[in-house]
Amino acid sequence: MSQGFPRDVHEKISLVESHLVPIAPNDVCTGSVDLMSRMEALGVPAASVAVIARGELEWWRSYGTIEAGSGIPVAPESPFRVESITKTLAAIVALQAVEAGMLDLDADVNEFLTSWTVPDSPFTANESVTLRRLLTHTSGISNSNFEWEEGSSPTLAQVLDGEPPARNKPARVEAVPGSQYIYSNLGYLVIQQLLQDVTGRSFGDLVEASILRPLGMEHSTIDGPIDERLVCKPHRADGTPNPVHRNPSAHAQGELLSTPIDLSKLILELMKTLPGGPGRLLTAETVRMMMTPARELSREELLGLADGQGLGVFLRGRGEKLKFLAIGGGLSGSASIAAGWPAKEFGVAISTNGWNGHILEVELLNSISAAYGLDFKIDPVFPT
Repeated sequence: MSQGFPRDVHEKISLVESHLVPIAPNDVCTGSVDLMSRMEALGVPAASVAVIARGELEWWRSYGTIEAGSGIPVAPESPFRVESITKTLAAIVALQAVEAGMLDLDADVNEFLTSWTVPDSPFTANESVTLRRLLTHTSGISNSNFEWEEGSSPTLAQVLDGEPPARNKPARVEAVPGSQYIYSNLGYLVIQQLLQDVTGRSFGDLVEASILRPLGMEHSTIDGPIDERLVCKPHRADGTPNPVHRNPSAHAQGELLSTPIDLSKLILELMKTLPGGPGRLLTAETVRMMMTPARELSREELLGLADGQGLGVFLRGRGEKLKFLAIGGGLSGSASIAAGWPAKEFGVAISTNGWNGHILEVELLNSISAAYGLDFKIDPVFPT
C-alpha cells in the first residue's frame, strides 16, 4: 500500500513516533522517547498501527521485524495473533444469530446446546447461564488458559470438559450466574459451541462468511491456512520467539490472526452503524445494545483500561465520550488493541509481538490521541 499521506498527516505521524510517554512503573525513561528506542527498551520486535480520523482510515505504519534478530521487516499486511479481540468477533456472530431468531440473549443456553451442555451446579438452581451473561463475563463460568498434549487434537467438547488430551480447567459454573464478573475464556468457548450447534457450521467458517469477507479483512483468519514465515511471532519475557501455536478446536476465546488495517475495517463498521447507518454486520439497534454497559468495571478489574463491559466489547466513558475497545493479550507474548470513539469518528488499532507489548500499545494510543488533540489517555493500573 502507498504511504503518500498528506503533509499534516506526516506531521502527526512524526509527533507520534517521537513523543511516547513511558507508563510503566519504575521505568528508567523520563520525559518523552522515540518509538524505536522504546520498542528496544521494552523488548518488542514489531509494532503495527492503523489510525482512523474523520471516519476513514487515515494512516498506517509498521515498525521492526517479525521475529527478533531475523532482519525481516514487518509489513502492514503481516498478521499478528490478536488474542482476545477474537471475542468481539464471536459476539458479533452470536448477535447475528439473535437477530436471525436462532438464539435468545436471555434464555438458558442449554435450550440450544446439543453437542455439549453446561453441567448442573448448585449455583444454577435459580439462575441460568445465558448468552447475554456469557458475552459480558457474568455467567459464573470459570476461566482458564489452554494447553494440550503435544501432537494431539482435542475436540471442543474435551476442552469444555477439561478432559485429555486437553489440559485446562473444565467449563463449570462456580458462581451464581449474573452475580459477579469473572472474565472467562471458557465462557466464550461455550458461545462457540452454541453457534456451531445452532448453525451446523464451524466457528471459523461463520466468522469468515459473516465478518471477514463482508468487510474485506483479507489478511485475517481463525483457522484458515497461513504462511508462518509472514506471521509476526510472539515473544516470551526473555525475548525468545514463540511458535504460532494454533489451538486445534478452541477458537472463540482468542485464535484470530489479523492486522491493524483489517481491524480498522471492523472499527469503522461498528462506528458507522452505531448512529443508525445501514450496517453490513448488525443493525444499529444491536450495535447500540453492544455498546450499552451491562456492568460497570472498577479500575482494578481490567487494569484501568475500561470502565464498563458491553456485549463483547469494553467501554470507556459515556454519551459523547463513549469509546469501545477490543483488547487482546496472551501468555504467548503478543498484544493488540482496537478502539473507536464514535462521536469523534476516531479509532486506533495496534498490534505488537513482545511480552511488554501491552505497555507499548497503551503508550502508542496515548501518543496518537495527543497528536490529534483528543482526550483518550489511558492510565493503567499495574498489578502489584
